[in-house]
Amino acid sequence: MKKTTILLLSLMLVCVSVLSFVTAQSEIDGFEFNIATIDGSIAGEDGVIVTTQAGLADANLNWAISILCEKVSDNVYRAKQDAIQGSGGTPDVTMSSGDIVIGIHSSTSDVSLATEYPNVYSKIAAMQVKAGMYFTLVNIDLAAKTSDNGKAVLSLTEPGGGEDVSYDDIMGEPVQNPGYVLDVTVEETYRPGDTLNLTVTMRDIMPETGIGLINIKLYYDPTKVDPVILNDGSLNTAMDAFLTVAPNINNWEGLSKLEPEQNRYDISFSTTDAASHAKDDGSLVITVPFTVKSNATGQIIFQVPHNQTSALDYDLNNIYGNAGIAISNPAAASESSVISSEASVSIPQTGDNGDKGTIILVFVALSTLAGVVVVTKRRRYNQQK
Repeated sequence: MKKTTILLLSLMLVCVSVLSFVTAQSEIDGFEFNIATIDGSIAGEDGVIVTTQAGLADANLNWAISILCEKVSDNVYRAKQDAIQGSGGTPDVTMSSGDIVIGIHSSTSDVSLATEYPNVYSKIAAMQVKAGMYFTLVNIDLAAKTSDNGKAVLSLTEPGGGEDVSYDDIMGEPVQNPGYVLDVTVEETYRPGDTLNLTVTMRDIMPETGIGLINIKLYYDPTKVDPVILNDGSLNTAMDAFLTVAPNINNWEGLSKLEPEQNRYDISFSTTDAASHAKDDGSLVITVPFTVKSNATGQIIFQVPHNQTSALDYDLNNIYGNAGIAISNPAAASESSVISSEASVSIPQTGDNGDKGTIILVFVALSTLAGVVVVTKRRRYNQQK
């Protein structure tokens, strides 16, 4: 009965989510960020580039989105890590020689206030920057510290080289005041035949009682990777191995399935034990393995959309959070060995239990409800001037 209860909680969460989720497609490839000053200070609703470690403290990045980048070539820089959201202090980054930090500020994330806060679209786009994305600096001279209507133009691949990646960005708009954040990561590089472990780590959990149920949709590129764990025609108990970290992990139960027609996994984990609720950063980790196809080239992109993740706290309140994109790039030809994954997933044998009939009925109900979910709306972020 324990698993039946948990599955019914999952069903309730999906019911609410079905009625509330609208998938917005935002395209940040080619987005232009206005840069007002070099080694100056954020004045508000603007952007800055900082070229020295010492300059970070004077740049007023306290509440800005900060992006640490390394130099690739003249005026071309690559994000070294995911964008950092300001939390009231100087961003905690360590700059190496030649690095820059791009800071983007707006006082809101609500696009309905764009007239009052014209840099809101830039802030939202900056929040979606992931490690491995590129910036081309236009009308900016870092040595002279000048910006003549300067812009930092974002691209998913290296400008002037590499594969032109085309994919639907289905992340949607970030949730304001999220109840949790999911860091989505994968190995930085790959070779054909490698196993990539897509990792989702929960942090910044707001409910005092913690999170007792989490649901995510994980999208992958079927032209470049194959899911390792497939539907088994029954309970998909092998997918329980996706949960690699949780408080009292044996008290958690899974309800997951592969939806190949939509190129995604629908993953849920839950517990009814109050002491097992996730409360601390890194206390809940989901790891999903994929095999790189032999003919894979260019970037491999995984997405967990903001508006396709939701949770329940101990009091069964609906909690919504933000997730992200993870990108793996081809390994350099000079590398002599494959980068090993930090987390591996074992695949247990599918078992049997007395709740099978009830669980299958819930699966059917979930699948039926999921069929009425998606209203897709394409939206392109246009720079406000």
